[in-house]
Amino acid sequence: MADLIAGRLVTESVLQRKVAALWPLPTERENALHALARYGEARHEGSILRVRLAIVRLATADRLKLDELVAMAKQDYRDVIMWAEYPREGRMLPGAGSTTSMEAVRAADRADYLRWLDE
Repeated sequence: MADLIAGRLVTESVLQRKVAALWPLPTERENALHALARYGEARHEGSILRVRLAIVRLATADRLKLDELVAMAKQDYRDVIMWAEYPREGRMLPGAGSTTSMEAVRAADRADYLRWLDE
């Protein structure tokens, strides 16, 4: 499984690495991966790897939060992607900034997310 995220091809190995970093014990890691696997079961649930990575980033090693985020993503995955990949932009009020400032915010969000993927 692979997905194009912020212009970069990201593979399942990135998800595995991120999950292992947050849940280092094998049983915790298996439980987290099992919970993440619930997103993508339904035919309409798209961008599976991208959404699962977003969930992991937002969960910050909190299993209850992970479960809540999976449930939220199953309802509308776009929210989870916005919160994880574009946190600054998501906090901006519509029309609050100029086009230039919005582009700068998006670029900063993208750079932060790519850095997180590489950690």
